[in-house]
Amino acid sequence: MTGTWQDDLRSIIEMDRSEIELWQNIAKTVSGQNCKKIIHMMIKKEREEMKTLRMLIDMGDSYPADDPGCDSGYDPGCGPDYDSGYGHGRKRPYYDPPGDPMPYAKDDKEEK
Repeated sequence: MTGTWQDDLRSIIEMDRSEIELWQNIAKTVSGQNCKKIIHMMIKKEREEMKTLRMLIDMGDSYPADDPGCDSGYDPGCGPDYDSGYGHGRKRPYYDPPGDPMPYAKDDKEEK
């Protein structure tokens, strides 16, 4: 054991295992094919989660994303030349609807 967070991840993996067993039992008893498909997708997602947790445990305290040449896979969606238009000194555009979109005469408002 290398630390408590790894132990916690191992307990999550154990919970995922028991959760997968429960989902498999539920899938056996469900009659609708659509429900079965959804349950099997959930089982697949749980297995992927378990795989990711195992990778975290294996990594330990190393951070491969900090290594040179290692792409973390994160892409914020904008390049270094991106300009949002909301830089220093600029105000965000806003929508200010009038207080009452329908003009009424004073007499009309009193009747309603």
